[in-house]
Amino acid sequence: MRLLETILCLKSTGMKLKEIKQYIAWVMDGPDTVAFRRELMTEHREAVKRQIRELKENLALIDAKLKIYQSPDAAEIVIKQLRSAAKERQGQGLCAMHENALAQ
Repeated sequence: MRLLETILCLKSTGMKLKEIKQYIAWVMDGPDTVAFRRELMTEHREAVKRQIRELKENLALIDAKLKIYQSPDAAEIVIKQLRSAAKERQGQGLCAMHENALAQ
């Protein structure tokens, strides 16, 4: 049961199926593969920590947007943002026709 729990954990944290299969093989091979398992888990741990950092950054952006939308001045803020984005597009030489082509 413990192995299944570990497999589900690894899968839900983004480990590739190939790596999970390798991990299972090493578990079945016994204690001689502990160093390999440690290396795999260390690498995966770092990947998960990276994902967490990215998720925290994304959550902060979402929270900032929500703060704007919950503000009594939301409509005014959005209008200012639209104007700013339009100026930015003009500065980069983008027009509506080019934006539509890029979106496709």
